Amino acid sequence: MPGRQGLPITKRSFILSRNSFKSLCFAASTWLGMSAALSFGGVAHAQIGTNDPLSSQQWNLNVIRAPQAWAIAQATGEKVRIAVIDTGYSGHPDISWAKDGGGKDLYLAAGADGSNGNDSSYLDSYTPGTHVAGIVAARTGNGEGTSAVCPQCEVLSIRTDLSDANLAHAIRLAVQSGAKVINLSLSAANQTCNNFENTKRAIETASAAGLSVVAAAGNHNTPEVTYDLSDLPTSAVDVTNVFPASCPGVISVGASVGTTEYSNVAAPYTNGGPSLTLMAPGGGGTAEDGLYGAGLGACSLVKNINDNVSTTRVGVLSAWSLGTGIQWQHCYRYLSGTSMATPHVSGVIGLMLSANPALSPPQIKDLLQRTATPMNCANQTCGAGLLNAEAAVAAARSTSGNATVTGACRYNFGDAALQPAACTLGTMSESPGGTETVTAYGNVWTFDSQGQPLDLPLPLSSSARYARADGPCTSRYVASTDVCDFETRAEVDYPGIGYLESITAYGRYWNFDANGNPFGPQGESLSTVARYVAAGGPCFDKPICRFGTRVLVNFPEFGGLVESVSGYGNYWLWDASGKLLASGPLESIARYGVISTSPRPE
Repeated sequence: MPGRQGLPITKRSFILSRNSFKSLCFAASTWLGMSAALSFGGVAHAQIGTNDPLSSQQWNLNVIRAPQAWAIAQATGEKVRIAVIDTGYSGHPDISWAKDGGGKDLYLAAGADGSNGNDSSYLDSYTPGTHVAGIVAARTGNGEGTSAVCPQCEVLSIRTDLSDANLAHAIRLAVQSGAKVINLSLSAANQTCNNFENTKRAIETASAAGLSVVAAAGNHNTPEVTYDLSDLPTSAVDVTNVFPASCPGVISVGASVGTTEYSNVAAPYTNGGPSLTLMAPGGGGTAEDGLYGAGLGACSLVKNINDNVSTTRVGVLSAWSLGTGIQWQHCYRYLSGTSMATPHVSGVIGLMLSANPALSPPQIKDLLQRTATPMNCANQTCGAGLLNAEAAVAAARSTSGNATVTGACRYNFGDAALQPAACTLGTMSESPGGTETVTAYGNVWTFDSQGQPLDLPLPLSSSARYARADGPCTSRYVASTDVCDFETRAEVDYPGIGYLESITAYGRYWNFDANGNPFGPQGESLSTVARYVAAGGPCFDKPICRFGTRVLVNFPEFGGLVESVSGYGNYWLWDASGKLLASGPLESIARYGVISTSPRPE
């Protein structure tokens, strides 16, 4: 089981003496050929151009030129969804959380039990994930709290432990829930992707589906530091030996320090190496608190900032929460670590995609590296240098994107055990106008009569008709460990009524009219329909009934509507009155049985 090294695990898990802290800062300064120790006195940061009251303390945004990037990253009106795979959702009111089509906050969990797996020592609170989420997408310009790296982004919170299976499952949820970027503020030293086969395949699938994956380099360059975990290194680890930062295609992020004297010095705790992608603000930690700094607000267990002690403000300020999931205290806190650096990069990618949605993951990584501000680090341990949001967004705007629309099979993460499996479609239907609609892996695709995509894939849960009230994508039917999916979907021009969409899922059915409004009962069991539960019917003597296929066709020669259902190796046909027209084994139909392979006559 890897340990979380993007940020220590518990409040007291990083203990740093004043002397060792000063020596580490001195070591960081000598990387630039300097002999003076870093000074934390008299820090004065420029005011950020928002009305958020704590923005003046966010040195990190000024260092990467985020305000300048906001001015040129034109928001498209649709928020860029960034998946923060971390300790979970706290509902902090100053964060733009992703919402489903019904307007409810959307958050997920990886693990068979729908919560934490077995790693309770790691997932004893939601707060680190909240801090990361706030860096990415704090509500900006609302006159409260802090500002975000990406004001036009939203956070899809996915709670997980660090087991191979659950981390891979979390990545699957991110892809199938509409994320464009995955933030992994976690790391394991002296491990590579080859030690985590499920996660390696999941990252490869996410990249193929067009997502950028961003991971922390880790905080292992920390002699004289005590963690609450055993067998951890206390000296720098080359990022090639850090998981998941070293996985192919991943954007790996080290941490820089922000002070009056030096705004782009490598943090004394950060891992790095020539293969590191780039650096971003992570803060320097404090002599009093290690990586966990003081805070502002109503969190009772967080030490309030002392205005006379500047060392309490050298971390990255973001949202923080304390609670059990039932009752929360929300506030803001300074933290330091590569966990804090990573969401800066994820947020800038969100700005880049807002300016140019056609960028592919390789293009994004290349632009980030080419526009980074150089840093003079020994042995090229800082990668391409310090993240420059303004330059990256400007480059994104002037670059011709080469991303392509990804089809359903790119969203295939294998079977329930995450082992490779053939691509399968959930439903496939054709509208009266000839448009083909496919649902699979929690998403919907539409194609014209020539097979060309009419739009980008869209999560089923983002549709108001499916996510509101008792729709098929609400939490009443879909667990937080999974995505919404349909078993059958049919469209028909119903005689005397007009367009109808009919869906079956989880052994239940829903009907919607042309405006997406519910038509008739919603979410009723298929076993309540008389023709299905009649003797010999598809739901006869079955507690939960599921269909393989279902088609609705208007056949005037048969008196109007005809319904065809297959399931359990059989088929059934009914007319509009529910009268059974035909039924039998699928094998009894010639075209489904033995088909002659002899040549057709000329």
